[in-house]
Amino acid sequence: MMKMQSLVCCRNGFRHLLLVLGFFCLTSVNSNYIIINFTFICMAKPLGEVDVSSADNTTLTTLDYTPTEKSAIIWAVAIGTIVGTFPVNYFYTKYGARWPFFVAGMMSTVSTALMPIAALFDLKVLLFLRLVQGLAYAANFGAIGTLCVRWAPLTEVSIFISVLTSFTPVSAVVTNPLSGWLCNTSGGWPSAFYSHAAFGLVVFLLWIVCYQDDPQYHPSVSEKELAKIQKNKTRAHIERDSFVPYKVWL
Repeated sequence: MMKMQSLVCCRNGFRHLLLVLGFFCLTSVNSNYIIINFTFICMAKPLGEVDVSSADNTTLTTLDYTPTEKSAIIWAVAIGTIVGTFPVNYFYTKYGARWPFFVAGMMSTVSTALMPIAALFDLKVLLFLRLVQGLAYAANFGAIGTLCVRWAPLTEVSIFISVLTSFTPVSAVVTNPLSGWLCNTSGGWPSAFYSHAAFGLVVFLLWIVCYQDDPQYHPSVSEKELAKIQKNKTRAHIERDSFVPYKVWL
């Protein structure tokens, strides 16, 4: 694991670097699953594969899904999100956000990169990958909570929440026009998936390198910043004590 001492310029504001990085990761996961909403239009046009049975070698490869198929493709993400919500939250509670969110990010990245191949291969494979994207998306909300709890000073919690929860509109504003532009390039609509997957790979590799769940053990956090992060927080809050006395309540 690379050392973090090189980030000296951020030693009193490293939490803000993680805030920006977390925002990019959240945006990546959300963008990955909404790409297809726009590329449906492009997929109905010839992709560029030559039909050898055609006398004039015209391009005939299209993916013009029926309304029912489009609904299934969209709903597959929702099903994955519902199924993944409780397991993902369990992993966050047990292991923190570093590895669970990274795994979710890789699931989103890989499934997005494979989407063009799956679309050309079989609808069932495409639906499975969309389900995987939904499972990955379920990790977004737990990541927001963990990042705020672990890294935000009590005086900055509202700022962290505001920034992190803005990933949904930002991803739509960026992904839709970008996908439209990429659809008209020589790479066609598959390039929209590949470019988003590449971005996801970069930001989640940065996440696993830069993020730790405990600020007090992070080499890039100064004593001054740590004191600010932990100010007025309880010991259970700082030490991640997740024990809930259910028996006492009963």
